Amino acid sequence: MSVTAPNGFVAGGLAGGIKPSGASDLALVATADHAAVSAAGVFTSNLVAAAPVQVSREHLHDGRAAAVVLSSGNANAATGEGGRRDARRMAELAAEGLGCAPRDVLVCSTGLIGIPLPMDPIEAGIPKLVDALAPGVEGGTAAADAILTTDTVRKVTVQSVDLGRGMSATIGGMAKGAAMLSPAMATMLAVLTTDAAIDSTALRAMLTSAVTEVAPLPLVTRAPRAGTTGTIVGYGEDGHRRVGIKEMGTVRLRRCPRVIRADNGKVRLRKSLCWRPSDLGNDTCSGDSGGPLIVNGTVAGVTSGGIGVTDCPGQLSFDTSVARYRGWIASVLGQ
Repeated sequence: MSVTAPNGFVAGGLAGGIKPSGASDLALVATADHAAVSAAGVFTSNLVAAAPVQVSREHLHDGRAAAVVLSSGNANAATGEGGRRDARRMAELAAEGLGCAPRDVLVCSTGLIGIPLPMDPIEAGIPKLVDALAPGVEGGTAAADAILTTDTVRKVTVQSVDLGRGMSATIGGMAKGAAMLSPAMATMLAVLTTDAAIDSTALRAMLTSAVTEVAPLPLVTRAPRAGTTGTIVGYGEDGHRRVGIKEMGTVRLRRCPRVIRADNGKVRLRKSLCWRPSDLGNDTCSGDSGGPLIVNGTVAGVTSGGIGVTDCPGQLSFDTSVARYRGWIASVLGQ
């Protein structure tokens, strides 16, 4: 049930028309009575934060929230003042339907970068989304599906915590993205809910502690040569049908062709690392875009071969070479 497992929460998702495919792309998670409760958040440390991140930071200043509205298919990133205006409008639309203050609504967006949000489908979709809110499995599943982009599986969790003296609490969560490139959080989105009575200061401390316990791998300093072995990490089902992060196996890097065919034209691989799916019997085209290629304990590549690439699967998988962009990554991180 994910975010609707704890008592007092509802959720929903639908296809608003942001994604050209017609897939679900708008989600909303809210308190059942639409009243603000204690809330906390952690955000990317990237110096170039997207408009929804900036707006959500502002709205969380008082440590309270009644809802999170999310869109997928467009990240509303690198969109300037217009992007901030659109993010605030998303909060306003959700607040109007819920009957709460716009400052009590947090905003998340994921997808293509540098393109203004298509506000017409959002203006029409969020009011319908409010009407579609539901408790239980239906609402939680619809919301989790609506935030997926290149993810190939729904990512949800439910945990029970024993508080002692016969009391317990439930934590539910949904997320998109896995093993994304630094900085912390990067392009990952996650929403957690709980029926435990905790003030925002304690929530913030616990959330920050949990996030900082995940130690990031260092970035490679030099592009590995053809013949080097590495480990591909993906997200999906293991042999026991359990969903989670998994190592897909060891691959040997091969010389990349200059160009491969794709559904939207040709893809140049001058700044890529290549390997063959036959090395694994599987490939990252069947996994999760964003999963890393690990070489000698460093992040050497990030998956970029996926849906829409004509030559994949079966012939070639390729990763963006981190070494080729290391300078740019350092400048964005302020290092």
